[in-house]
Amino acid sequence: MKLSVIVPTLDGNVPESLRTAIAGRTDVEVVVVKGVSPVGKARNEGLRRATGDYVAWVDADDEVTEDWLPSILKATEADPDLITFDATRIGWENGDSGIVWGEAAPTVEKLVRSVYQDLERMCAMWLFVTKRKLWEDLHFDESAVICEDYLVLPHLVSRAKTLAYVPRQTYRYVCNGESLVHRYGFTGEARVMELKRCRSEEAPPAYRSAAALGLATAYYGVAIRVAHGFAVVKGEGWRREAQMAREYIRRNFRRIVVECLGRTRLPLCEKLKWVLRFVWNCLPEGLARRLVRRD
Repeated sequence: MKLSVIVPTLDGNVPESLRTAIAGRTDVEVVVVKGVSPVGKARNEGLRRATGDYVAWVDADDEVTEDWLPSILKATEADPDLITFDATRIGWENGDSGIVWGEAAPTVEKLVRSVYQDLERMCAMWLFVTKRKLWEDLHFDESAVICEDYLVLPHLVSRAKTLAYVPRQTYRYVCNGESLVHRYGFTGEARVMELKRCRSEEAPPAYRSAAALGLATAYYGVAIRVAHGFAVVKGEGWRREAQMAREYIRRNFRRIVVECLGRTRLPLCEKLKWVLRFVWNCLPEGLARRLVRRD
C-alpha cells in the first residue's frame, strides 16, 4: 500500500472530496477511526491500523482539492521522508486565507524551526505527509484534548532527512465554530498554555529562540482575548494568563520584534501586523479596553 489516509471522526463522516479522490484506487487506503476521543487517541489508533508506506491526515470537516492526492503521489516518487504543501483556511475570522510557505525551496531545518515557532504556518497534522516508519516509537499525547499535533510535530519533523514541497493550496481547512479548538474553556486553555511552556523550555538549543517566540504568540492569544472581551473571564484565571502574557512580551519585546521582522518567512504586511499586535499587548488592560470601547 502506497498511502494511508487517516480520518479521525466522531460520527464516521468522511469528506466527499476525499471519497472522490480515492475512488477506484488500489494504492491508497482510508483509515476511518470512528467514535474515539480525545483526538490524540484516535490518531494513535489510526497509526496502528495504517499499512501504507506514507501516512496522510484529513480531518472529517475539511476538504481536499483535485490536486491533493495526485500531488502527494507524484511527490512520493522521489522517496522523501516528508511532504508538505500549502492550504486554504475557509471561514476564517477575516475571510478565507492561505497557509503558505512564502519561499520557493523550504528545507527540513526551516520546517522544524517553523513548527517550533508556530507562527509561519499552522501546526496541523493535515499539512504533513510522512513515511510511516518516522512514527516508530512516537505517538500522540492521549491526555491532550486539543493541540495534540502541536506537541508531537517537532519530534516527528526533526526525524526527517529529506523534504518535498508542493507549492499549491491543495487542502481546504474549514473553520468549524463548534469544534473543540474554537469552544474550549479556561481549563482547556490553561492546560494548553502549560504544555506550550514545557515545550518552549525543553526545546533543543538550536530552536529555543523559535520556541520562545511560539510561546509569546500563544500568550498574545490569551492577552488579546481578555483585552477585547472576546472571551468570558471565569474567575481570575484568564486575567492572570493575560498579565503573564504582557509581562513576557515586555521582557522579550526587542527579541520578538527582531524575530518577526528579520528571521520569519512572512510577507512584510504580515510581519508588521504581528509587531503591531505585540505592541498592543504591551498596553495596560484598562487602556486597551478604552481604546476598543464602542459607545
